[in-house]
Amino acid sequence: MGKLAKRRLGNMQRLARALAQQIPFASESFDSILSTFPTVYIFDKQTLSEAHRVLRNSGRLIILLAAWPKNPLLAWLFKVTGESPPESLESKIKSAFAHTEFNLEVKIVNIKSSSLLILNAIKEASK
Repeated sequence: MGKLAKRRLGNMQRLARALAQQIPFASESFDSILSTFPTVYIFDKQTLSEAHRVLRNSGRLIILLAAWPKNPLLAWLFKVTGESPPESLESKIKSAFAHTEFNLEVKIVNIKSSSLLILNAIKEASK
């Protein structure tokens, strides 16, 4: 993905490669962070802590967590290949964000071809 991004962006933009648990940017550097189809690292306590650290007050951590195809054949293929989100996903989400300073919104957005599970975690303003 890094090579594709570099090719598309050219030398005008700086790319950084890092672990989500150790983001190499100063505190309050970003208004938003976007993660699409992440693995379980996204629920790691240190990942959420680092995201919180680098976001400005009222910044957003937006996570496109899962998608379910509306086409019956594709939905069946997702299910038999294990690509559908597990039933325990809701409890995993709630427990991961329970002790963070994020206000969490969970939305299912329907588009033409699928339903998307989107988390919008908004950093609470410092007091």
